[in-house]
Amino acid sequence: MASRADRAPFPMTAGQASMYFADQKATNSRSYNAPSILDVHAPLTCAHLKEACRTFARRTPTLRLRMGIDEWTGEVVQWFTDDEPDVEILDLTDAATDTFDRLVEERSARPFETDEGPLSRLLVVSRGPRRTTLVSINHHLVVDGTSFETLVRRLGAAVADTLPQQPEDAYRRLVDRVRRIAHDGHEEAQAHWTARLPRGTSLRPWRTGPGATKAGGDGRLDLALPPEAGAGLTAAASAAGVSTFALFASAVHRALPVEDAGVSAVCAAASVRPQGNSTVPGYFVQEVPLIADPATGGSLRELAVRSAPLWRSDLRQRHFPLVELLPRVTESDSPAPTRLTSVLLSYREGDRAIRWTENGIRFSSRLLRRYPSAKSELCVTAVRSREALDVEVQWGCGLPVGLGASFGDSLRRELETLCPVE
Repeated sequence: MASRADRAPFPMTAGQASMYFADQKATNSRSYNAPSILDVHAPLTCAHLKEACRTFARRTPTLRLRMGIDEWTGEVVQWFTDDEPDVEILDLTDAATDTFDRLVEERSARPFETDEGPLSRLLVVSRGPRRTTLVSINHHLVVDGTSFETLVRRLGAAVADTLPQQPEDAYRRLVDRVRRIAHDGHEEAQAHWTARLPRGTSLRPWRTGPGATKAGGDGRLDLALPPEAGAGLTAAASAAGVSTFALFASAVHRALPVEDAGVSAVCAAASVRPQGNSTVPGYFVQEVPLIADPATGGSLRELAVRSAPLWRSDLRQRHFPLVELLPRVTESDSPAPTRLTSVLLSYREGDRAIRWTENGIRFSSRLLRRYPSAKSELCVTAVRSREALDVEVQWGCGLPVGLGASFGDSLRRELETLCPVE
C-alpha cells in the first residue's frame, strides 16, 4: 500500500465523514458496497479487458482514494495513491444468469477495509465467445447514485481505448466547493432545522405485537407493481400539484409499520453535488429527514399536498450535517424505538438500462444494482423510468420481525391506489 506521504491528504465533506463513521460502526459493512456492471458484446480477450480495467483505474482517480484519521488533527481525511484496484478474471461461459447474479452478490458482500484500505475492485467475467461482463465493485464512499452511469461509461471508454485521463484536482475542487457551500449556508440551515426539528422531538416507534418486539434478519422485497403504476404516480402528482417524489415519499410515510401517535421521519438521499460536476465520480450525498404527521388523517394526495412545501424547504437545506440533527430526536420508551435514520429513501428518475456503441464495440448496462444488504432498519429504493416504477424494499436485522414484509405489502397497496382504473 502506498503511504499517505505519497499524496497530501485533504479534508472530506460532512456527508463523506458521516458515511465513513457509519461504516466504522456498522455491524455489517457490506451494506455499503455497490456493484456497477457493464456487458461488453465483442470478441475481446480477458487479457485485453483486464488491461482496460487497469487503465480505467489509472485514469479515474476516485477509484484510487484512501480514507482514514489524520494522526495530528483527529479529522477524517482522504488522499490518492498510485495503487490500482485488484482485477479478478473468472470464466462463467454458458453458465445460467442466476449463477452470475450469485457471483456478483457474493463478491459484492466481501467487505472493504475503509480505514486506509482500497475502496474498489474489479471483475472480468467471461460469459461466452462474444460476451464478457465487467464488474466494478466500489464502496459507497467513492460512488453515489449520480456516479453509476459515469462509471460504466468510463469503463466502456477504457475498453474502447477512448478514455481520457481525469485529473485528481477535478475531484479535489469538487470536494472543496461542496465544503464551501456547506460552510457559507450553515447559519441559515441551522435556523431552519432548529425550527423544523425542535430538540426533544419524539418519533413514532415501530409497531409492536405478537412476535414483533424482537429483531428479525435481513430481507428484501421487489414490489410487483403493475406496469401502469409509474404513469399513475406521475398523473396523480400532476393533478395534486406536487412532485412525483413528494407523492412517493408520502406513500412511504403512510405505509410505515409504526404506532399511530406522533410524527414519522424518512431520511431521503439528496445530492449535494453542484450542477455541472456530474462527470466526476464520488460520494456527494446527504441524508435529509422529511418529517410528516400521517396520523392527522386524509388521503395520500392530501398528505403530499400538506407536506410537499415543507419537504422542499428541507431539501434546500440539504448541506447541513445530519450528525448535528441526530441529538434533537428523543428515543421512545418503546421496546422497538425508531431513530432519525431508521428509514432511508432513495428515489430517482431515469433509465434502468443503457446501451451504446463506442469505437465499434457494443456496450450495455443495467444501472442501479442492488446493495448486498440494507444500510438501515428499512430502506426503500425507487426508480421511475419511462416504462415503469421499480421499487425495492430492504430491511436490516434491527427491524422487528415481520415488519419489513408488512411494510412492503402496505406500500404496494398505497401505490396501487394511484393506478388508473379502466
